[in-house]
Amino acid sequence: MDNERRTAVLFLCAGLLLFLPAYSSTFLAGGMPRGQFFVLALWGYVFLVDNVGYWLSGSSLLVSRTKEALPLALGSLGIVCVFELLNLRLASWSYVSVPFGLPARWGTLVLGWAALLPLIFVTAELLPALGFTGKPASKRFAVSPWLLNLFCAVGFAMLGLALAFPAALGPLVFAAFLFLAEPVNFWTGLPSLLREFSWGLPGKAIRLAVAGILSALAWSGIAGLLGAHPAGGGFIKAEGVLGSPVVAYAVFAFFALEAYSLYSLCSALRGGRTWEKGVWAMRGHAPAPYFKWVALAAEAAAVYAVLSIIDGHTALARLF
Repeated sequence: MDNERRTAVLFLCAGLLLFLPAYSSTFLAGGMPRGQFFVLALWGYVFLVDNVGYWLSGSSLLVSRTKEALPLALGSLGIVCVFELLNLRLASWSYVSVPFGLPARWGTLVLGWAALLPLIFVTAELLPALGFTGKPASKRFAVSPWLLNLFCAVGFAMLGLALAFPAALGPLVFAAFLFLAEPVNFWTGLPSLLREFSWGLPGKAIRLAVAGILSALAWSGIAGLLGAHPAGGGFIKAEGVLGSPVVAYAVFAFFALEAYSLYSLCSALRGGRTWEKGVWAMRGHAPAPYFKWVALAAEAAAVYAVLSIIDGHTALARLF
């Protein structure tokens, strides 16, 4: 058995073990309800879906590109922090199913935020292994400076409207950063969905959108089974499909595209390298190595600040 197959078997066992506490009668008998282990089950889903993709296609994100897992989790953590700060204005969700203890509460939130992008991207990589590639080709077009400026204008307008009218237009924030990040990615040579569309290749965007919907279904399904649904506010309410409104799944489809673009933008710190198989040739010189440490320090400070703000502004009740 080669190294990749050993890794795949190890991750398969890890995925199964992460699901075990959520469904074990031993834990339930000990007074620890299922909801306490939602984040573990979420990571279990990530490991298992990645494993299925590996055995079907011979390659997967976690098994074949294991070194990309940590940067992806850190990128996910940073991106979610941005949306958590915006949610102070949007008031679209809150956390009610978290432990009372500070280490457990903060640890649960951090692990959940770090799982969001891996959840989407391993699902997106599974789709081609299952035979779903999206539309193979479309008409090519040239990306002009006018189009890039239009993207920026639309992005700023959507972000401004979402913050000005959060109750009615809050969902726009889950597409605004797509329009803001894509022009930068395109211009600097970073991974770009706009570039792929201009080449007549919309398949990746379609797969990401579908993966976003499937990831939201998985998130809601696991949360519902474990009794760990977040409390809704604004445009997110606990109703509809698997405890979430249909509009939330449409929003998550756009968020998957946005997450890809934002993570591509973050990859500038690594010269354009991402979780994908290909390595992009970023224009100009990659930032000096110390910028990575500066970014990590800034992210750690941001995570601490966001967690403190959430504790200060939200009634965190233990409903497990």
